[in-house]
Amino acid sequence: MDGWLQAPDGRNVLRFHRDLTARYEALILIDLGEPLPGQAALLKRRERLPRKQAVEQWRKLQMEGWSRVEPQW
Repeated sequence: MDGWLQAPDGRNVLRFHRDLTARYEALILIDLGEPLPGQAALLKRRERLPRKQAVEQWRKLQMEGWSRVEPQW
């Protein structure tokens, strides 16, 4: 599972990507960041969830108005 979601207000972005360091369980990293014009994004938070919970979070956010976007950083 890899993908990006942007908040309805356009300010924050979530990046969902596999945790390649996890050995025994499928874990997904969720990075919350704020893209900044002309510089690296400001990483605000990182969360690690089991794949099933990450998929549920993805779907919930889309129902709340978050939209899928191209990679932001």
